[in-house]
Amino acid sequence: MTSIPRDFYVPIVGFEQFGIDYGRINATFGYGEYFFGPGNGADSIAQNVTYNYGVDFDDQFVLYYDEIGKYIDAIGGITVTTEKRAQDYWYNFPPGTYEMDGETAVIFMRIRAFDTDIQRINRQTLVMEAILHKVREGISPKMIYEVLTTLLKDKTTQTNLGLSDMYSFYCLSRIIDISDIQVSPIPDTMFHPYTTETGAQVLIPHAEVVEFVQDSLDLLN
Repeated sequence: MTSIPRDFYVPIVGFEQFGIDYGRINATFGYGEYFFGPGNGADSIAQNVTYNYGVDFDDQFVLYYDEIGKYIDAIGGITVTTEKRAQDYWYNFPPGTYEMDGETAVIFMRIRAFDTDIQRINRQTLVMEAILHKVREGISPKMIYEVLTTLLKDKTTQTNLGLSDMYSFYCLSRIIDISDIQVSPIPDTMFHPYTTETGAQVLIPHAEVVEFVQDSLDLLN
């Protein structure tokens, strides 16, 4: 797995008729939803990741922040261990181990005020790993089936995967060796901050990011 920072400022395709040819990579999701209708955001961002990094997509799955919290509650919460303090103006998580419900996990993932989007990506990864651990160790197959059924019926969920696909992924998660799951965040030496003419704070990815993303995902082959 790898994560692309939301503030990567890149060429954009698919919105030429609207006068948009450059912007943040994450904005392509919103553009797809706005210009082409609800449910088109994932296709738009996939198209632009492919255009910029040469990575093709077989499937897609979109789940909004608040919905993540709901399903963390459905599996009985998660245990998250952080080695670094996570803090903003309202919340403070010193290094340690936390039993988190869905609301707390979403708060933890959203914190950004005193660090960067890269640190936030790292916190989101901790939550994903905690969910994986809970699914592998602490939940019955019957409960997982019920959760997946509810998830796919949720109107906010966007995916081209069916219930049998999702349950197959669950079965894989039970047998795969954790050491075989490679998480490769893009190093902060491969991009630099930049202020656009309109005053927006963005990140400019360097040329080597393309090879890094492709090599990271090749680990799965």
